Amino acid sequence: MKKVWKVIMIVTLVFLVACNTAKAIEEEPEAEPKEENAISNQVSSTEEKEVEAKQTTASEDKKEDSKQTAAPEEKKAEAKQTASPEEKKAETKQTASSEVTKAEIKQTASNEKKKVETKQAASTEKKNAETKQAASNEKKNAKTRQASSLKSMNKMYLPDQVSENRTTPITHAVIHFSSNVLAKPENPFQVRDIYNIFKDYGVSAHYVIDRSGQVYQFVSEDRVAYHAGKGSLSNYPTYNNKLNAYSIGIELLAIGTKQEMASMMSEEHYDTIDPLHIGYTAEQYETLKELLVDISTFYGTIPLDRDHIIGHDEYAPDRKTDPGSLFDWNHLMDLVNE
Repeated sequence: MKKVWKVIMIVTLVFLVACNTAKAIEEEPEAEPKEENAISNQVSSTEEKEVEAKQTTASEDKKEDSKQTAAPEEKKAEAKQTASPEEKKAETKQTASSEVTKAEIKQTASNEKKKVETKQAASTEKKNAETKQAASNEKKNAKTRQASSLKSMNKMYLPDQVSENRTTPITHAVIHFSSNVLAKPENPFQVRDIYNIFKDYGVSAHYVIDRSGQVYQFVSEDRVAYHAGKGSLSNYPTYNNKLNAYSIGIELLAIGTKQEMASMMSEEHYDTIDPLHIGYTAEQYETLKELLVDISTFYGTIPLDRDHIIGHDEYAPDRKTDPGSLFDWNHLMDLVNE
């Protein structure tokens, strides 16, 4: 009995073991899927992470690529933006240069136009001046044709400011002496010096006769020269202070006596003058004769006598000493009445 029971126990134990084993076997398929799923899930998760990481990396790469790609573009844009002010400056400079060039061209054209206008104006003025001068010369030549018989006639007209238009008849000739002895005692008879003295002092004479007998015309006879100034003539009371208007003024380059020159210089200065410069020359008398005869013949209003051919000292004895005591009136009258 004990053996049977023991067998039963053993069989039961085996049965239980078998059941448990079967059950474990049945349960294992279910556990495996879970494990497989877990593994699968883990693999999937890992793969997903890898994919994500790969995608992330790819995205980062793309971003980096995009960044790298964008960087040159940005640099280009920056360079363009940076270059743009320079280009704008260049464009502005170019525009300014163009404006300057246009302005210069316009200014050049304006200047050329002004030059042409100035040239035309100058040409017109020159023509007018030439026409006026020609007319003036014709007038002067017409009024001084009596001097054409003189072998030497030099015209050195003073400015019109030291003379005026004549409206009265010519009835007298007034004789003077002139020199530059104060400034040039060694060379007092340069005609150009006399011309400048007259111009500077606002005086004038129609004719100047130098030491060699050459005659120079400073004022045309149709104009009143400023040579006589204030004075009077007993036979012509209406000429008081007006003799310029009725006369021709003739200057002889000469120096008077010490007494006659006293109002102009000291005795010491006078003593330094070369004696050859004092008084008058024969050539001067000859030229003066020709000139007076020519004037008298032409106008017919100046008789060749001492009433009409006078000295400055006769018209203004209180002021003037020329032509002075060294001038030989008798000799002159003999010459003009030959």
